[in-house]
Amino acid sequence: RITVLENMLLGAEDRRDTSLTRFLVDSRGARRRERRLAGEAMELLEEFGLDHLAQEFASVLSGGQHKLLGLARSLMMHPSILLLDEPAAGINPTLIGEIVDRLLHMRERGITLLVIEHNIRFLERIADRVMVMAQGSILASGTMEEIRQHQDVLDAYLGHSAMG
Repeated sequence: RITVLENMLLGAEDRRDTSLTRFLVDSRGARRRERRLAGEAMELLEEFGLDHLAQEFASVLSGGQHKLLGLARSLMMHPSILLLDEPAAGINPTLIGEIVDRLLHMRERGITLLVIEHNIRFLERIADRVMVMAQGSILASGTMEEIRQHQDVLDAYLGHSAMG
C-alpha cells in the first residue's frame, strides 16, 4: 500500500537517477532532487484538488479521484502526448466536469491527447477531431459536427430507421 504522494512519485521514476554510484557520490544532490520531485508532485496534487489526500493511502480514493490521480501522475513525466483509455468511464457527472477541465488545461500546456471514449458528450467538450470506429476499422474522421452528419456513422450507430 502506498500513499497518494508516493503514487505521484512513481510517475517520476524514470526521471530519477537511482544508480548506486550517483547515490554514493552525490547523496545530497539526490536528496535535493527528491525534494524537488515531491514539491512538483504536491503542486500537481493541488492543481487536481487532491493535495489534502497526499498522505492517505491511494486505495481509499473514489473511482473519480483515482482517474484524477492518474492524470496528475502522468504529468510527472512531462509528456508531449497522452493516450487515455476511457477517462470518463464509471465517473459521476461532477467529477467528469473536473476531468474535462484538467484535460483542457493539459491541452493548453501543449500536450496532445489521444482519447478512446464512448461518452459522446465528454468528447464534445474536449476533442478537436474525432475518429469513429466500427468493427475494428475507421468509419469516419473529422470534427464532431462532421461526424454527427456522416451517413456511415448514422447507419452504423443509429440504424436506417433514424434517417426518417
